[in-house]
Amino acid sequence: MKKLLVAAVTMVALASVSSWAQGTIVFNNRISSAVNVPITMAGGNPAGADYWAGLYAGPAGTAEGALTLVGTSPFRTGAGAGFFTSTTMTITGVQPGASAALQVRAWFSGAGAGTAQYGTYEAAVGGGAANGKSSLFASLPLGGIDPVTGNAVVSPNIINNANAANNMDTFALVPEPSVLALGVLGAVALLFRRRKA
Repeated sequence: MKKLLVAAVTMVALASVSSWAQGTIVFNNRISSAVNVPITMAGGNPAGADYWAGLYAGPAGTAEGALTLVGTSPFRTGAGAGFFTSTTMTITGVQPGASAALQVRAWFSGAGAGTAQYGTYEAAVGGGAANGKSSLFASLPLGGIDPVTGNAVVSPNIINNANAANNMDTFALVPEPSVLALGVLGAVALLFRRRKA
């Protein structure tokens, strides 16, 4: 009876560890001078102060609209502009050793010297602030604690030199089309006003 009870408790413990195990990944877009994917603004300058990047993820095969925000990181400034601060993030619902569907989204926060006006990518899109996103891509097998063996698995970077299929692509942040349209209308209005004067 004791052996049966011990076996049952062990199975429940293993099942609970397995169900709670979450994969991890290193959220960065620069590993070295040879392995980097900078993010720029529309004019080609690198994104820097007041810009943020977010990692959106889900199990392999998840559609773009169903991805969830895992975490965010600010862009570096100066010589590091174009690259966001590296941090390890946990992807809920994807176990270590499995692949995840990923997308990087970036935006202008509008913070300046005060509180961020656009705290999320969605808020930046809604407010017409500069924003952009990568194509969907698949991660390498995620890191963390293997639920079967209990061994630690090294967390991969979101970019790597070995397999271009598992890399985010570079992209530029641009204002929403409505903002561009308003800018063009404003320029046209100024031209007409100048001609009348």
